[in-house]
Amino acid sequence: MRTGETAVDRSVFSYRLPLHHPVRIAGSERTHAVGFLLREEVAGQVRWANAAPLDGYSRESVRETGDALRSCVAGRIPWSDVAERYASVRWAMAGWSMHGWAPAESSIPLARLITGGTVDSIVDQVAAAQRDGYRVVKIKVGGRVFDDDLLVARTVMREAPSGIKVRFDANRAWPVDQAVRFARAVASDRLDYVEEPLADPSGYAAFEDQSETPWALDESLVRVPDLCREPWRRLVAYVLKPSLIGGLIDLLPLVEEARRFGRRIVVSALYESGVGIVHAAALAAAVAPQEAAGLDTYGALASDVLGQALEVAGGNLRVPHLADLDRRVDRNRLELWS
Repeated sequence: MRTGETAVDRSVFSYRLPLHHPVRIAGSERTHAVGFLLREEVAGQVRWANAAPLDGYSRESVRETGDALRSCVAGRIPWSDVAERYASVRWAMAGWSMHGWAPAESSIPLARLITGGTVDSIVDQVAAAQRDGYRVVKIKVGGRVFDDDLLVARTVMREAPSGIKVRFDANRAWPVDQAVRFARAVASDRLDYVEEPLADPSGYAAFEDQSETPWALDESLVRVPDLCREPWRRLVAYVLKPSLIGGLIDLLPLVEEARRFGRRIVVSALYESGVGIVHAAALAAAVAPQEAAGLDTYGALASDVLGQALEVAGGNLRVPHLADLDRRVDRNRLELWS
């Protein structure tokens, strides 16, 4: 360290958190959320961040991210090189720089996530969400037989209580003809949008020609970046997953682009720990504070790296000050990664 330089101490911890119920993602069933907490201490100030790629969904795997972080700790690879290569690490290091963003008492609205169940149970979950104060629900579709998805959608749109908006997330499941059928089935003033309906993004022109349904992009913002720059009539929202997209240098141009096209910004998450959710919530509070954020994956965790769970009440997540994370992280739930 040269004279005048500030000492920086960095360490990495791994975690493995059980989920309340198994979750099917990218064709496999997951029972735990796994990832890494990155700790940085500068001039006595401690900052925490979360690198949590999702196997089968993120470009980088948990294993290769862990190997790279171990090399960083050992001094074999510069942190900047790993951040440039892996979006989840780039976002984690951005989390360090966001240390003072969120005021202590800020809160953001959440969209209640509904991932499965029978038609009746899904309808019941939507009604329960409204009673709990949520104004938006997000229902996963695309993983069932298509006619079953249609039945779910039609029933929900018919029976959902007034005053609640419904988002359907198809995760790029359908050809154009099925997506159009689904879009027509959910046509209602209760529909917020259909997220990622098409398996082949080249079909969006045909989709817009044959339906008037609002739609949103999520993973295609990364996989097919030129797609969002077209002047689509019904593309109403960008769903930004920081762990998938990267740091502020990646996210803020998308925020500006969305604003330029008059599209909404919905900050969302993979299956991060509470530390990762706090950083995503801080981003949401900064760029889209009134938009129901897609951070309800936090509710799937049966335990967390935080000793005190984040507070969700009335459909809103209270965002603690990022400087408070060091007090809240429970080291007993972590394993030093070296």
